[in-house]
Amino acid sequence: MYTVEINDGSGWMAANSMVAYGAESYEILAHTPLDSSVTGNGLLSFRIIAGMAEGTFISSEVQGYSVDNLKPHVPTGLLAQVAGDGSVQLDWDEPIDEDFQYFMVYRSMAADFDPSGMEPYVKLTENYFVDTETMPAGVYYYRIVSVDFHGNESNCSAAISATISAIYELTGIPTEFALKGNYPNPFNPTTNIPFDLPKSARVILRVYDYRGSLIRTLVSEIRNSGYHTAVWDARNDAGRGVASGVYVVRLQADQFSATNKILLMR
Repeated sequence: MYTVEINDGSGWMAANSMVAYGAESYEILAHTPLDSSVTGNGLLSFRIIAGMAEGTFISSEVQGYSVDNLKPHVPTGLLAQVAGDGSVQLDWDEPIDEDFQYFMVYRSMAADFDPSGMEPYVKLTENYFVDTETMPAGVYYYRIVSVDFHGNESNCSAAISATISAIYELTGIPTEFALKGNYPNPFNPTTNIPFDLPKSARVILRVYDYRGSLIRTLVSEIRNSGYHTAVWDARNDAGRGVASGVYVVRLQADQFSATNKILLMR
């Protein structure tokens, strides 16, 4: 009989055993009490106890560690409800993984969108979210991903939709400068880029590639206060179409500056 023992610093404990059957070598699965993580290396000592008719023999010790590379469970029970002010209330089931860290919410106007390569719309630990971003009329789709403390991500939840009617579109004067998320995202061939101005200001809205090179100037003028939207048709200032990839939108207005990443997929 062979028994694997593990020592995590508190003493030796049996992890698993197996019967010897005359093989040249053996393999056995030993479940570890902890994993290597950002909070500790998880280093453990291992040894083999051989129980034979001739007596009991103890191997020399070796050290090792395990890593958590298991995906968390997929978030379930996703529901969406549109409120009277046009905001969207998302609710889903509580996490069941003990090492759960946070959720990532993705949003798109494409029903079959793939969040791979997209920036999360929001990260949060609660199992609910109220989307109060300015939304023009249309159907919006949401998907949720669960992340554990070791950085493992679950598969995406099924998409849930929320329909925003035109009556919900914002009017009046916003209270602060803002660069909102573009829609759709990913996009092809055009995308809308909303931004808010609480007062009249000179606005510069530009698109750059990932190297920081200027691709397109969308706005360069004085705009009145209010809710605005610029449209980019995936062309540069020379009128030529650009390649698929991640681009950066930068808004400058008064003393305000903000950037967003957008994804073009042809």
